[in-house]
Amino acid sequence: MKVFKFYFGISLIGIYMGFLNGCLATLRSARCRSRCFAAQDTATGNDFCVSQSCLVCLKPCNVREAHVLSCSLICGLYNISNVTKGICEDSCKFLQKIHLEEGNSTCPEGVSNYSKCVLMKPENVQVAAPVRNKRLENYTISWNGKWPSSTVFVVLAKQWKKGSSTDANTVWIELMQTTLQSVQVNLQPLFWYQFKVAASNQYGASPFSLPSRLMFARPRPPLPPRAFNVTEMQVVKGRVQVHVVWKKPVSSFGLPVSAYRLSWSRRLDDKTKKYMALKVTDKHTMGNTTDYRINDLFPNTTYLLELRAMTTWRRRNLKSKRVTIRIRTPSDNAAKLHIQNKPPIKKVKFGDIFKNTSKPRVDLTTHSSSPPTDVVTSSNEGVSADVKKQRSIGQVNTVSWFALSTLMILTYMVPFGLR
Repeated sequence: MKVFKFYFGISLIGIYMGFLNGCLATLRSARCRSRCFAAQDTATGNDFCVSQSCLVCLKPCNVREAHVLSCSLICGLYNISNVTKGICEDSCKFLQKIHLEEGNSTCPEGVSNYSKCVLMKPENVQVAAPVRNKRLENYTISWNGKWPSSTVFVVLAKQWKKGSSTDANTVWIELMQTTLQSVQVNLQPLFWYQFKVAASNQYGASPFSLPSRLMFARPRPPLPPRAFNVTEMQVVKGRVQVHVVWKKPVSSFGLPVSAYRLSWSRRLDDKTKKYMALKVTDKHTMGNTTDYRINDLFPNTTYLLELRAMTTWRRRNLKSKRVTIRIRTPSDNAAKLHIQNKPPIKKVKFGDIFKNTSKPRVDLTTHSSSPPTDVVTSSNEGVSADVKKQRSIGQVNTVSWFALSTLMILTYMVPFGLR
């Protein structure tokens, strides 16, 4: 048990020393950046670096091993002209100097205003959550205080899942460096957070503020489904069936997709000016399905299809943004032609051959090799003139042959009847 406590204490000391070194390196980087901002003449808003010399000055500020490397080697890694190479090396030497003077907070000589060396510690660090029922996903971190120009603030964050890890085992990490007193951050949903802030300039840095209150990043709606497409459309008994497929969202932010909401509604053509109430039909499918077959759509009609992914958290549905498809269903005539080209095979009984039928027989083999554009029906509507002519010729021939055969039979039987 004593051995376990010893190694546990050693691990905590190692974590603390690593955290301390990381914070010191972060503050040194912030002081280096503040020196670059103060060196240029103008400063506009959040973008302090508006000159090429300032951009070159910032190059070494993010190098954590600048104290063990040569400044000429560090600046040689960047594509810097000979004119501005000296600015980069001066910034690197400043970073090495403050590394050697770590812990010495005395104000350097030549600085008349002592407030430039002793900076105020940020106070009242607060986190504002996005407004509900809005599509805003960024949290706002702000703090109070007054600081001279070119001050750089270091924002640290601590993140953990409540229940899976404790506060003692999590470490502070650098979230950002900024010149503003209010920043917006995008937090990972379903995690707990704390923040603290320190102010720094080229002469020194303030202590870190007290940690903010615990903040739980509430869940976000999932991203929209991908590859929403129509794979098949067919007409069955005068109505259209449409088969749609899709892929699951890239991310649902830690929550499984519980369902998909598929909607479809009619849309009027551009030339149609008639008012019509457009009914929207909704269908919910399970979260593990990625396709659906829509039935009973009207042929030759424009439809709008919409799809959304949904997740559930504390009995509340979180819906993604819509993905839409605009389609035009096939016409009913095209479906009949498709059926006529492939007719079903019917069984014919032997006795049906001798049954008399009143429907005229039409031989279509006399037409060209291309399929007919009209559908053959029992009435004369929609039938071409050639087919009508063949029908009339067939009817006349049938009547004339029937009359001639009857006359011959009577001529043959009458003499025998007279005897």
